[in-house]
Amino acid sequence: MMAKRKAALYMTMIALAGMLAGCGEKSANTGDASTSEHEGHQQTSPAAAPEASNSGDAHSGHTAGDEKAEIYNGHGDMDGMEHEQANAQVKWSFQSGQPAAGSETVIELKVTDAADTPIEKFDLNHEKLMHLIAVSSDLSYFSHIHPSYESGGKFTVKETFPEAGSYRLFADFIPTGASQQTVSTEMEASGQASAKVELKADDELVQTIEGQKVKLALSTTKAGEEAKLTYTFEDAATGEPVKDLEPYLGAVGHVVIISSDLEKYLHVHPLDEASAGPEAVFATEFPEPGLYKIWGQFQRGGKTFIVPFVVNIQA
Repeated sequence: MMAKRKAALYMTMIALAGMLAGCGEKSANTGDASTSEHEGHQQTSPAAAPEASNSGDAHSGHTAGDEKAEIYNGHGDMDGMEHEQANAQVKWSFQSGQPAAGSETVIELKVTDAADTPIEKFDLNHEKLMHLIAVSSDLSYFSHIHPSYESGGKFTVKETFPEAGSYRLFADFIPTGASQQTVSTEMEASGQASAKVELKADDELVQTIEGQKVKLALSTTKAGEEAKLTYTFEDAATGEPVKDLEPYLGAVGHVVIISSDLEKYLHVHPLDEASAGPEAVFATEFPEPGLYKIWGQFQRGGKTFIVPFVVNIQA
């Protein structure tokens, strides 16, 4: 009987692992299919600054902060399953020294394990080996870019920070044989700083962008509960439902959520990746109360567009 129970538990863990793998296509890889193209920027105010390196004690969860590598699966944590942990560290550097606002800079990331040995192989996660999110300290600026993998755990990407000030960078990736991880750092962009933009919750979760009227509905605004995020799209001119959304990085869309203190980071994938509209549904959990900014990224007619909202999550 004990043997049967162990076998059943083993099969359950295999099934859960398969679900996790479905969130990102795997490829044991030493070169990169990814490019350093910009997938879209939103900018309104301050920009920011660097820290030499940070490392990670990897653990299950969605929260990402300095010197931490976080493991998550994009759809919510998987209870009752142990993950192999890579304890990834990222050493950040800038080829031109401290970035200057308005000037292109090359960001270099070297990924190593806890013993400082380069991690050589990474799995594809939604068509890329690494997703790099850059935000200003007031969350008015957002950039989602994809560093190119060179070798020996080294990635590079070009970025231009529009304003002087502080930024937080989040690198998220999957070392082969381990779970998805996020490592972040703070950096500073030199130059004349602008006034920060005050972060406020939106009165209405409706925006018109690139000819689409986009509405967002949350099933709950309470921390610690599973929240479904439902985006609804209609043509702004005709009011007709939009049914021709195109895949963006292999799915109908992607959602990045960051807390106002920059400590909580969630990268969420859709429940139905093959949807083309008029709805795109995502599921996640806000770990703590507070203000969060949500960026939805979608594509239609060959053009990627970003839909930002700010929500207040209650205790």
